[in-house]
Amino acid sequence: MANSQGKIVAKVIASRIKGKEYKPTLPDNTCYSMVNGDPQEAIVISVTYELKDGKIEPRVRVINERLKALANATYEWAKALYRDMFT
Repeated sequence: MANSQGKIVAKVIASRIKGKEYKPTLPDNTCYSMVNGDPQEAIVISVTYELKDGKIEPRVRVINERLKALANATYEWAKALYRDMFT
């Protein structure tokens, strides 16, 4: 969530510096949780938000089944996040 919010704030600041309008956007959040070390398994919760009738409404997707595929996705997610933050 912090990564998503940071990008939004950066766009707002850049727009203001340039004197341009910025259309507000909402963040998203994905949380992978390793729940077992051997065999490696994880679960995931993903939340996106949308504006409806002036209210922010979350859309929640949960995969609460311990899966090796989600453990692999956890590592790929982390690698992508680190690349995004540090390159």
